[in-house]
Amino acid sequence: MAEQKQSEQPKAAPQKVLDPPPPMLGTAAESGDPAVHQLLAQRDIAERNGDEEAVKALTGKLTDLGVG
Repeated sequence: MAEQKQSEQPKAAPQKVLDPPPPMLGTAAESGDPAVHQLLAQRDIAERNGDEEAVKALTGKLTDLGVG
């Protein structure tokens, strides 16, 4: 019997899975308070820049405003 060599399938690169946003951000987006929207914008910029400390600080400020 001849052994057949199984051809290896090319492996797809794993896709990066994004974490869902914290639940409080949905509530914050519904707010009519301009300060909340300003903090959301600043938090988004900090998150895109990879500044984890700023993200935590801005999330804390949003929590202090009662958004959550």
